[in-house]
Amino acid sequence: MPLRKLLVVLSACISASLGQNLTPYAGNGQIVRSGAISRGFVAQVLDVAGNPIPGATVNWLVTTGIGPTLAISQSSTDLEGKASTLFVAETLVSGQRIKTVKVTASTTIQGTVRTFEFSAVILASNVTVSAEVSSILSPTNPIGAGTTLANAVSAQISSNAGGVTEPLAGVALFADPEGRDGPLASCANNTLSDNDGRVSCNLVAGGRIAAGFVRVSAGGLAENTFISWRYPLRVVGGPPASLIVIQGDGQSGVSGDLVTSEDQW
Repeated sequence: MPLRKLLVVLSACISASLGQNLTPYAGNGQIVRSGAISRGFVAQVLDVAGNPIPGATVNWLVTTGIGPTLAISQSSTDLEGKASTLFVAETLVSGQRIKTVKVTASTTIQGTVRTFEFSAVILASNVTVSAEVSSILSPTNPIGAGTTLANAVSAQISSNAGGVTEPLAGVALFADPEGRDGPLASCANNTLSDNDGRVSCNLVAGGRIAAGFVRVSAGGLAENTFISWRYPLRVVGGPPASLIVIQGDGQSGVSGDLVTSEDQW
């Protein structure tokens, strides 16, 4: 009996690949010394399914703490949907110890402006930072690739100047991998220290299966061991991925017919 196939033509209405979310990817809650260059502020544009949108225009504007100079005021997203900028922190005037800067990223999506406000703290050169820290990271507590370990590192951050110690608000914890072949991880970039200086790092494990160390710092300012901590990290295989049907599903026939998964159109 000859093999018979029914070719079904599917049609779909696909809307323009426009993003639905503008989210922080990196740089939020950083500490910058007076007159220094910041880490990058990185925003990511995603569609409704969470897929990155390349080629989207992102505008950057200093909205609070006017004085810092942006490296660029407009950038386009790359293939991962990411766009970034830097800023040069202003030199604080005499007697000024701390200044909070807000930089707004914005993009227009189907006629609607989406925004996210990044935050950074500028510190004078005579201000030091200290923290009380705790962690649940250990070689015996592995993290699955692509998963998140909530409250992996917790800290209470303080600023110190002239013998006065105060809680430091608006600061995030940053995680940076050590070595080229070690495990990859980052702190989810959406949590800032509160008015008591308390903040936690929800550690997101990257896709590389490896064991090594990760360095966590307050505001990304790794000047000394008081605000930078080295922890062991072991990333193992994550949960099973989805089973995706490539072809062959839904075939039918009668006894004696050849049923194949090969594409023989």
